[in-house]
Amino acid sequence: MCRSFYFRLVLVFCVCACSFSGTSTTFGAQWSVEPRLRSEGQFKDNLLLTTLSHHSVWAMKISPSVGMSYATEILNLKGSPKFEYVRYFSRDPIEKTFNNYYFPFSGSHRTEVDRLGLDVAINRDNALISELDETGLVTNFTPRNFRNVRGGWDRSVTERTTLKSSYQFTDVSYDRARGSNLFAYQAHTGTVGAAYQWTEETSFHSTAWYTNYHVPQNGFRSQAPGLELGFSQRMSETFSISGSGGLRYVWTTFPVNGQSRKNTDLTWLFNVSLDREWERSHITVRYSRTLNPSGLGILFVTDRVDLGVNHQLTHALSISLRGTFSDNDTVGSSSDSRGIVNSRYWQVGPTISWRVTEYWSFDLSYDYVRLEGKTTAESNAVIMGLTYTWPKWAVSR
Repeated sequence: MCRSFYFRLVLVFCVCACSFSGTSTTFGAQWSVEPRLRSEGQFKDNLLLTTLSHHSVWAMKISPSVGMSYATEILNLKGSPKFEYVRYFSRDPIEKTFNNYYFPFSGSHRTEVDRLGLDVAINRDNALISELDETGLVTNFTPRNFRNVRGGWDRSVTERTTLKSSYQFTDVSYDRARGSNLFAYQAHTGTVGAAYQWTEETSFHSTAWYTNYHVPQNGFRSQAPGLELGFSQRMSETFSISGSGGLRYVWTTFPVNGQSRKNTDLTWLFNVSLDREWERSHITVRYSRTLNPSGLGILFVTDRVDLGVNHQLTHALSISLRGTFSDNDTVGSSSDSRGIVNSRYWQVGPTISWRVTEYWSFDLSYDYVRLEGKTTAESNAVIMGLTYTWPKWAVSR
């Protein structure tokens, strides 16, 4: 079944590439396919981040995937479908088996002055894993269907000035048949702006935003127009900094006791990122304040700090450290709903990776998670993974 699923995905990808190949017959083209198989063993002492009595959980995960690409001088297509089989072993009454899949696809087409882009993601995953990592909020152990489509159009006006526009649609639903208290939602986001390349190292941009977030099941809706200014500065070949900030006018409505509760807020949003490289090390630090929809059925503003450190000990051995902190606060009439309180989320963990051979690699990691809300819950996890990557198959013409 799994082989048939991936064969169909590869076939669809090839058909898409062939449908565009007629526009690029005068250019060199390259196809590539790179299959990969990963297996994991996991131990977690508090899988559901609960303060109630519970048992530890062992898990086994098998993840086949394949990276595919097709590229010419004007056309670029990429896809990396992945399937996950996850089996949990615990004395607690939890769902024991999950079949997840991820189908991300991206494509771009360039002319002398235009660039058209399309990004698509069709995923079936677990809200406890995916949405908790994204927002630090959801701890519900239920399957999630995530569909996201984003289209963009960039047009070069001069050698230094580019006009940019995009539209993004997100649709998320949950398996309520399994007792989930999460709400399906939809979000529409449109942007229009311009970017100016002042020097080779420095660029600026300005963007107008509009976001519409709607939860059909509980009637919550928010609209958020806004403006943003940003910059990117490359200080040297190994050090760069970027940042952006702006205002969002957030208008929310929520039905309470048969009446529509309305609220407006003027919210500052921003993002700062530092990236530094050395000969064998790399560090990234990012701080952001963003608006996030949630399966809880309301809107949050999230302050988030991300830290990533990598160091190459030898040619085959490397270590890394990942850390995340997020602080969530409800926005507007969101605070009137369901008694949801603000929350804080920490996640930090080191990983050691060993490239055993050209195709085999092994990694061992530890994760500490802490969630603060009405109560405080902690979790410790140890993960061992073994990955085999087949030799890349590539054809050029």
